[in-house]
Amino acid sequence: MGIDPGSIVLGAQILGGVLGVVGTIQQVSSQNAQYAYQAGIARNNQIIAQRNARYAEEQGTRRETDEIMRVRGFIGAQKAAQAASGVDINSGTPAAVREGTSILGNRSIRNVRDETMRVAHGYRTQGAGFAAEAKNLDASRSSPFMPVVGSLIGTAASVGGTVMDFRRDGVPSFADWFVSA
Repeated sequence: MGIDPGSIVLGAQILGGVLGVVGTIQQVSSQNAQYAYQAGIARNNQIIAQRNARYAEEQGTRRETDEIMRVRGFIGAQKAAQAASGVDINSGTPAAVREGTSILGNRSIRNVRDETMRVAHGYRTQGAGFAAEAKNLDASRSSPFMPVVGSLIGTAASVGGTVMDFRRDGVPSFADWFVSA
């Protein structure tokens, strides 16, 4: 006595279900590894953005210091030129000219400071975006439990349907050992 066709069909369905479960586990595992990799990249990008913010602040501080020195030097040159011309440098137009230069210089220094703050804020915002992306990717990782259970239930339903069809049609199979009349 050989293997009956019904047993072959049921065996193939069960084997297909087992392979489906293995494939589901591998797929979820691969997807989780991809999420972990992408989250790692986002975290690295966050670190780079934070470093860029610090670098922008350091560079801005140097630019601000340079601007302060430039303005002071210019005012000093004005004062020296005014003194060399023989006018009273402590009142009137000469003092007003230096005061105007000081006001414009302070505005220029503020502009450098504001630009530094904008650039650093942009990098910090970018870093926060990368942190959120990493957190979202970490949350996307999942357990294969539910897909595996779904695959097993689908296989059980398919095998059960086939057994019922065989029983209805009178086709003998090894399933008759498990299903009583």
